[in-house]
Amino acid sequence: MAQMIPLFLAEEETSSLMARQRVFRDLNDPLDCYDDMELVRRFRFSRVSISKITELVTNYLNFTERSYAASPHLQVCVALRFFASGTFQIICGDGINVSQASASRYIRDVSLGCVLGLVDGTHIRIQRPSENEADYINRHFYHSINVQAICQPDGMFSDVLACFPGSVHDSRIWTISGVGMHVENTFSIGEHILGDSGYMMRPYLLTPYRQPISTPQSNYNYAHKRTRVIVEQTFGRWKRRFHCLHGALRMSPDKVCPS
Repeated sequence: MAQMIPLFLAEEETSSLMARQRVFRDLNDPLDCYDDMELVRRFRFSRVSISKITELVTNYLNFTERSYAASPHLQVCVALRFFASGTFQIICGDGINVSQASASRYIRDVSLGCVLGLVDGTHIRIQRPSENEADYINRHFYHSINVQAICQPDGMFSDVLACFPGSVHDSRIWTISGVGMHVENTFSIGEHILGDSGYMMRPYLLTPYRQPISTPQSNYNYAHKRTRVIVEQTFGRWKRRFHCLHGALRMSPDKVCPS
């Protein structure tokens, strides 16, 4: 019996090592497998368009030179397959032999690619002003300052504008704001800002479909929502950190946001 113990332990250790061993699979490249017609049927884009999209978002993707790593255009293909089909992520990953977790990460990263920022407004409650009271009553029927902010996909603010009464609509603030006019005049094709349905769609300002009528539109709305929620989460963290933003600021508007 004493002689069998080392053998038993050795077999157990070998089994444990085998259980932890990672299994690598060859990645199927759709650009090698399909012609242009088949690519459009499966991904809604031609070979040239997929290459162009990849060029636009490559800097936002996680990619290493190690063996079995999915190249940028493979990551783009997984995301496009999901956007086009609306099927489960694991099925989209199966097409090129990647896991569901990897497919989810590719979809997220491609969605964030070329997004310059996420714009939204949030209301900061103030006490009832003695002048121009009606201007400060927002759609929720309390007095406020409407604060416009743009944040990055990592949750960092890149621009904050706090000088408009609560009755002014988010879209109106964007149109007349300095950053809005700057983006209007300087944006490049392929660069976008995401806003909610309260904003007017522009070539650089992407908003969701109000009533999607197809699977691709629903998939776009899903990706848009998953990305744009970052600005709402950032507002939440901001207000939790600075408690004065939760209750009413007991100051006149000119002191809350002096010009």
